[in-house]
Amino acid sequence: MIQKKVKYIALFLDKVQTTYRIVKKKRFYPSNENISYRNNTYLIDKTVSGYSKKNNKIFFFFDIITGQLSFHKVKSIDPKLAQLVLTSGIISNITSGLTKKSSFNFTLLIPFIIGVALGFFIGFTF
Repeated sequence: MIQKKVKYIALFLDKVQTTYRIVKKKRFYPSNENISYRNNTYLIDKTVSGYSKKNNKIFFFFDIITGQLSFHKVKSIDPKLAQLVLTSGIISNITSGLTKKSSFNFTLLIPFIIGVALGFFIGFTF
């Protein structure tokens, strides 16, 4: 029996109300890590495939706005994808503000609490 070569196909979808319509079909090689459509580049996570047919075609779904679609509740993180995210500087940009000292002066909070307590006490006594 002759083994057929597996074909990888990306389906680019556009959401119309509550359903999707296929805008473009595009083949890619298994070694590709990303795919482009209309000046947008999408990362390919090969662990999340939509479905495969009997004739050795594996389909991956991409929303043209949000990126690759997953129909699984739990998905493992691909190490190459994690490395790409970590090296792109996204994490350092998000956490850069966490190391700075707060500019709020907490000593101003003590007179405020005392004032609220005194006001509460005076309000109930008179």
